[in-house]
Amino acid sequence: MNTIEDYIEQIKNLSLEELHLFQEHILKEKDSRNPQKYIYTHDCCGYSNYHMNKYKHYSKRITAIDDSKTNGYAFQGEFLNVRKENLIPDGSYILEVCNMSLKLYKINKESKELVLEGYSNMFVSFIKEAKELTKM
Repeated sequence: MNTIEDYIEQIKNLSLEELHLFQEHILKEKDSRNPQKYIYTHDCCGYSNYHMNKYKHYSKRITAIDDSKTNGYAFQGEFLNVRKENLIPDGSYILEVCNMSLKLYKINKESKELVLEGYSNMFVSFIKEAKELTKM
């Protein structure tokens, strides 16, 4: 079996044209292994500044759920920009908050599927249901 060092030695012997061709093949292979990304926007994206400033808004791409917590800190992951488009990998779960409204979406091939809906006065129940549905 060839090691990385063996491949590096073989690469050193390639011409510049062969290196460019090799680079193209490597990038294609790399792209095929990465999940497809799709555009996601918060439901309130494009709303007036009055609305955006009056109510609490955030979106988060969820990577884990800690059901020992009772608020938004239970959802671990990356915050997304609520005023702009975001690129999200296919199959990701998104927590979306507008004022007291909570929504959990799953990104499925250019669409967002509503998985769970709730309100902040029932956050603990929402967290437990979200953990069950996402299996995180």
